[in-house]
Amino acid sequence: MIKFIISAFLIFTILVGTLAIYYWRDSNYDPSQMDLIWSFILLPVSLCLLILSPYFIYKTIQNFRNKKLQQQKDQELSILVQQKEKQAVNLAQQTAQHYTLNILSSAAWHCFGENEEIIQFMQQFRSPELDFQLSNNYGLPLLSYRITVLDQWLEKTQDDDEDQSLILTTRERRIQQLIRQQLQQHEHSLQGISQQLKRSALFYESDFAYQYRIHPGWNPENLHENFNEKEDISHKEIETVVRLNRLNVYILLAENLIHTWDDQVFQTQLLQQLEDDYSFRADHLHIEFYYFSQPKAYASYIELLQEIAQQPEQANLIIMVDSEIDQDWLDEQLWQNEQYIASEYAASWCLTAEQVVLEVVPVLQKIRISTQMKELKNYLTEQQLDLAGQIEKEQAFVLLLDETKKSKNLNQLQQTFIPIGVHPEFFIYIQSFIGNTQCLGHIFGMMLVTQMRNNIITMTYSLEQENTYIYCENKDLEKIEATALVA
Repeated sequence: MIKFIISAFLIFTILVGTLAIYYWRDSNYDPSQMDLIWSFILLPVSLCLLILSPYFIYKTIQNFRNKKLQQQKDQELSILVQQKEKQAVNLAQQTAQHYTLNILSSAAWHCFGENEEIIQFMQQFRSPELDFQLSNNYGLPLLSYRITVLDQWLEKTQDDDEDQSLILTTRERRIQQLIRQQLQQHEHSLQGISQQLKRSALFYESDFAYQYRIHPGWNPENLHENFNEKEDISHKEIETVVRLNRLNVYILLAENLIHTWDDQVFQTQLLQQLEDDYSFRADHLHIEFYYFSQPKAYASYIELLQEIAQQPEQANLIIMVDSEIDQDWLDEQLWQNEQYIASEYAASWCLTAEQVVLEVVPVLQKIRISTQMKELKNYLTEQQLDLAGQIEKEQAFVLLLDETKKSKNLNQLQQTFIPIGVHPEFFIYIQSFIGNTQCLGHIFGMMLVTQMRNNIITMTYSLEQENTYIYCENKDLEKIEATALVA
């Protein structure tokens, strides 16, 4: 800035001095000492100040604004530091909390296949395929994780749902079909829950007992073959059963569907399907839709599981679905990212709190969630988990939900797991196999922990909740099958 001012002053001095000298020469004027001072000093300085005054005013205002912004940043930084210090103090004061959930059945669907097949292909590092039904801005096919079987299902149901197909977008139709497919995977569990609700109502609630007697679904002639009971449904013959009040159905969707998805219409269809296929009463069903944004999805899902773990006398079905296989939707995304890779996936759990035990449906797995744990080593000690046998198998058993392309994330993960002897070869990186459809990616990855059934213990972890550890304990399938046969 000083160089700029000096340069401007010299330029004005030379210009004014040159004009004055030529004028004095042509007019034969003999300048006095005051004339020289005025022409070579005062006048150039005055012109320089006059012409540069807007620049000086601008710089003054800019400096004032910068100082104000810097003060605000310093205040925000100090507030953040104070908040982090408070969080650290609160975390140190908080005690670890543990929650246990019974998994009655689980399912997952991805373009790699269903359930365990998804994990197998992930371990083989399978890549996305060219999708000739989707194109970019240049008309070229895109890479995607498309479930091709879903296309066949949609073609079969298109004639039946012709009116809806005209109203719904391709994305919404695919999501609805994914939800229905996941619902079918829990047929045995839903039948068992329905049977338990019936017995519970007959035993504990006289009003519902009468309603069940007149419900056509509970006519012995109409009961499903797996639960066909030739019994007189009277209070005298009903044995004491574990009380069950209702089935909660949670549908988890991406936040960008909140303005287009019609909750009421689909809820009505879902209620009707559950009543027709499994003889549920509407009074014993509660359906709720959740719309999760990517930054908060994982934390919100853990909160939901914590609520379920504290629910007595209730069964739950969680269905998580997302799909971006839709040309209209992709056209909007490709303007921001030309390399956008769309995918679709679904996962579901039928689960109860640990204290809720069903008579017909056995517990296949247990999910244990621990929060406010400072170190993984302490967590393993507290849960009495010995990973030595698991490590000797040399099979991957840890699902990592974070993006590992960032070196910072990779270093944090290594610092967490290497001290307990778990090295990168035991990891499966979920984010690499769901493309850019990331809104519910963490939830999908977490729910896949129940599909690694060859391991006694499987774990899932995310840096988004670095003090939260989750592991799945698989039951002995042979014992479960034997128990089911005896029952």
